[in-house]
Amino acid sequence: MVRFEKGSDEAKAYMKSIREGRKKKESTQNQTESMINNVEPVETNPIETPKRRGRLVKGSIEAREYMAQIRSKKKS
Repeated sequence: MVRFEKGSDEAKAYMKSIREGRKKKESTQNQTESMINNVEPVETNPIETPKRRGRLVKGSIEAREYMAQIRSKKKS
């Protein structure tokens, strides 16, 4: 790692070179983003997702029975 006295000409020149490198990097990213954004959307068929079980209310009878069922499976 390069260490310069804070505020020295060498430190300023070093930071200037770093900033210029970042600017170059940003310009290429902007070009890439514009290329990506110019792509026309393609229609895809939606995939059916498996139905998820609804969330049980904490402390309800259904929740207690479900947890008891899980615990009995763990003991076996």
